[in-house]
Amino acid sequence: LFDKFSLSNGDQTIGEKELHSNKLVRLLVYILLHRERNVPHQELVDIFWEDERSKNPEGALKNLVYRLRVQLRVLGEQDFIMTLPGAYRWNPKVPVEVDCEQF
Repeated sequence: LFDKFSLSNGDQTIGEKELHSNKLVRLLVYILLHRERNVPHQELVDIFWEDERSKNPEGALKNLVYRLRVQLRVLGEQDFIMTLPGAYRWNPKVPVEVDCEQF
């Protein structure tokens, strides 16, 4: 997070270039940084669509999460992002090291 964003499993890496969308990168970073808790849908809608006039922000969020999941398949077949009632969360079975937290 200190430089260009990338996520690696040791063999494969995905970064800003592969994600093709600033919103996808921001969503992934947000979920990673809040991976110790369930992130409510409404919290994400408020953050990512606060300045936009989307007719269906919940649908846009679902679409964004779907697109992110598709991109993350490069790193493996496990579910990286879990869907819970009213929330999303990073799968706690998938360990993550974040450079800014190590710093």
